[in-house]
Amino acid sequence: MLQKLHNVFRIILDAVFPLRCAGCGNFGVLCCAVCMNTLNVQMKTVCVSSFPKEFRVMSCVDFKHELISSLMHAFKYEGMREARVYFAEMFQKIPSPARAYLQEYESIMPVPLHSRRICERGYNQNLLIAQSCFEKEKIDNTSLARVRYTDSQTGLTKGARAKNIAGCFQVLRPADVRGRTILLVDDVVTTGATMKECARVLFEAGARDVQGFAFAWD
Repeated sequence: MLQKLHNVFRIILDAVFPLRCAGCGNFGVLCCAVCMNTLNVQMKTVCVSSFPKEFRVMSCVDFKHELISSLMHAFKYEGMREARVYFAEMFQKIPSPARAYLQEYESIMPVPLHSRRICERGYNQNLLIAQSCFEKEKIDNTSLARVRYTDSQTGLTKGARAKNIAGCFQVLRPADVRGRTILLVDDVVTTGATMKECARVLFEAGARDVQGFAFAWD
């Protein structure tokens, strides 16, 4: 029912406010081919931690690029689920060796949202990104849960972010985590506090290796 209401609402909005490219403003699509080709898609390590085990976060596009920030805002706050199509296209632009490395992980785990946040937004954008970029049979959206609601991390210092997110995640199915290699998937990474906390509880549950992939770095 909620999906049907969302579809009706989107049809009405598209009729009143036609889609415009987040980069150049041309009508018809959220991201035109010309603007897509301006992106510098590359794999880089943006966050490294050695506690409790070696953990790093990799990313492929710069959030400060106007096209990326506009697309991500529409995706997260304006109900534009269709933006995931463009994220999938960007993912395919990652150099083949780096993309193959990401796809080797046994479990692809979207960073979970609290149930209250999902009710507010209507979906977990990290799950949609994972479903658009990785093999669906590898996606594990049930073993890790967010059990404590917090306000947005936006505007917080690095230390405040780490404190705000501490204790927010819990492994619900340790048997599906123990001994496995896991790739966490998030939309945007700033300090890496959220994924570090996810990695901590996964390592404590017995994961063999945990690394992170955030679509954009900020």
